[in-house]
Parts: sequence; structure tokens; C-alpha cells
Amino acid sequence: MSGFGNDLKQEQKTTPLFRKVSGGNIFRSEEAEYCFSTSFSRKLIAAGDFAIVLYSKEYSGLYDCKDADAGKDFGYDEFRVTMSKDELLENIDVIVVPDSWNDDIEESLFDTDKDPMVWIDNLSEFGKVVFESDAHFDVDFNF
Repeated sequence: MSGFGNDLKQEQKTTPLFRKVSGGNIFRSEEAEYCFSTSFSRKLIAAGDFAIVLYSKEYSGLYDCKDADAGKDFGYDEFRVTMSKDELLENIDVIVVPDSWNDDIEESLFDTDKDPMVWIDNLSEFGKVVFESDAHFDVDFNF
């Protein structure tokens, strides 16, 4: 049966890992199973405000060449990797934010929690932050 994670298989892959994120909660778990996409994806899932990219190296986890829960190919694969918060932070290559965060921002948003520059400052404590147009990967970040 396809879907609901039934096609996930234990694999090792050497690839950068990509994950779209909403908010900073991913950096708060001490250890978790994280769901990533690999460089074999054409694009990333639409949900999420920014993306983290982990260095290319060998990772082990449960893999499916499509969305494992839906059992369909939406353009991204699914690689579930368990790692500690320290491992996650040590492996961050870049954090990719949408180009729209660099557009003219309404003055009323300056220095509020809706100001993208505040988000960028906060994210920069976890790794180098780049705009989507400056990220040179063969994956559409789908912002």
C-alpha cells in the first residue's frame, strides 16, 4: 500500500538536505526526527516561511522518492533523519529566505515581529542567511 509512510525504506544518502520551516521551533527540540528533502527534489513543499539547508554529507534515515504520507509525487522527496539539536545546528550550510523579504517593507512593520529584517537577524544566530536568488541549488525553494 502506498501512502502514510508505508513506502519509507532505511537508506543512506550523500546529499545536502532541505527543509522549509515556519518559525524557529525546529531549533528548540533537543532530538527529533526531521523530515527533509534531498537534492533529488525538483522543488520543496509549499508550506514554510524560510528554508534550512544542511551540508552535503552522508545521512541515514527513512527515505521515499515522493511525499511518503500522501503517496504522491509533488516534486519533492522525503528523507526522515533523526538528529540532535546540536547536530542540526552544526550541519547548517545556509538558511534561505524569500526574495520578498528584501523588498520595500512597510514602515509600520519596522522593528516589529513582522519585520523581515528582524527575522533575518534572529535567524543569523543559527547560520548564514541568504536570499533565494543568492542560493545556488538546483531545487526550487517554492516561496
